[in-house]
Amino acid sequence: MRTIITIFIVSLICFEMQGQSSNPPIVSKDYKSWTTSSELNKWLLKMVEIYSVEMRLFRGNKEVDMPVVVIPAVQDNPMSVMIIAEQHGDEPSGMESCNLLISELLNGELPTWTDSIEWIIVPMVNADGHDNKSRKKENGADLNRDHLILSQPETRYVHYMYNRYMPDVFIDMHEYPFESGTAEQPLEKRIQQQIGCVTNLNLIDAELDAVAHQFVLPHVAQAMAKSKVSFSEYIIGSGQTGQNVRQSTVDIDDARQGIGAMGRSFSFIMEGLNGKNRNDSIYYRTQAQFKCLISLTEACYLKSEIIKKRVQENRDNAIFNAPSKVSIQMDHFVPKDSYKELSLKVPYHNIKSDRDTILDLTSVYLSDVRTIKSLELPIGYWISKKDDRLLDWIQAHEAGIFPFSNANKKIEKEVSDNSFLECIVALPEWQTMKLEGMSVPSWKPEWIEMKMPSTKDYIFISTQTLNGLRWSMALEPESMFSLARYPEFEYLRYQYPILRVTSR
Repeated sequence: MRTIITIFIVSLICFEMQGQSSNPPIVSKDYKSWTTSSELNKWLLKMVEIYSVEMRLFRGNKEVDMPVVVIPAVQDNPMSVMIIAEQHGDEPSGMESCNLLISELLNGELPTWTDSIEWIIVPMVNADGHDNKSRKKENGADLNRDHLILSQPETRYVHYMYNRYMPDVFIDMHEYPFESGTAEQPLEKRIQQQIGCVTNLNLIDAELDAVAHQFVLPHVAQAMAKSKVSFSEYIIGSGQTGQNVRQSTVDIDDARQGIGAMGRSFSFIMEGLNGKNRNDSIYYRTQAQFKCLISLTEACYLKSEIIKKRVQENRDNAIFNAPSKVSIQMDHFVPKDSYKELSLKVPYHNIKSDRDTILDLTSVYLSDVRTIKSLELPIGYWISKKDDRLLDWIQAHEAGIFPFSNANKKIEKEVSDNSFLECIVALPEWQTMKLEGMSVPSWKPEWIEMKMPSTKDYIFISTQTLNGLRWSMALEPESMFSLARYPEFEYLRYQYPILRVTSR
């Protein structure tokens, strides 16, 4: 009898300790300060010890120590959700809300979601920036501008984990800067939470875009209204004195599009309102992000069957039914069709009158993205085996999927028999223009036909793969997404050792 009582008491104590110790560090600190990278790692190690069945913890690789939490689903064929946060080290509320989510999932407070959703959560991508209280890494790299060239070990590892799990839903969490009003422009934008959808025309799926705009965003807006958190679809620009506002970038060097949309996930970016300083409103920033994350995930869960089905169809189409054209230059415009004619009313605070107000920005909202320049999608490209930088770049994007050389060998003969090859014989002087405020190529290289190269000297990459559109957007010299934009690939402005394969 004594043994039974002892076991019961020990079990009760362990249960109580488990409940207490599962609180994230920020809760234990009563939201007085942000969780440090060291505190995060210690807490996650404790969690994986307590919840050894429910949770797996990955710690990165030899190049980077990055905690990744995986919470498998109980049921078969679950919807999978990948969340990454704090690519920018001065945007910590996303990291904290991820920790709150992990705690609630492990505590059983969201039982339905742990039954039928597989979670892949990366709370802190940029530990370097977080500890230094800076947006960028100590070496100056902006991780959310590195998802095309993959120059940093952190972004490479995030891509590897994405490729390993291929999630149905992808969410990238951020905070947008708090902009103080001035005497000339006294209005301060006070949207506490924003969600951005896919804007790159090559990556938008009409069916999923309709789900996002007709169900997901309205669902989140309703939930945020109940929580008294102001919400809008993600917009860039102040909107004051007639200035235009637009949706977020079409570029593919951010995670929402460079990882999620490129992998055909249902992909979003979340932007909470940052504080006046780092430690301003820690509790409210974290709670607003957490509530928005919960409502966004809930909306996706309610449409999980549609999302899973369409994501898989899009992945299959990327391989077996690639589009005939690829858009290589885009810009933002006032909408033409009624589907994009969205009312945009934004909350502001007037520092002169010290009053809140609502501005209707519908007339200056550039909510429509259109193609400026496109081309027929090539069959693929031949890359010189002597160009180690390009080969390393290709392998980094393919890491975790499959050896790209094996997949492409199957179609090399078809390429040789039913296509012709083009190379650039003359490069004009490097020239650029501005799109979305970025310097993008405006030169016009001259292409000519040539004989097929020896496979001993070149490797073939096909556009009939999941990464196929990435290859064309990045390797076409006139593309606004061209690798030649980046200092790491500046040599492509003076020599272009990439051969284009086109159908006859």
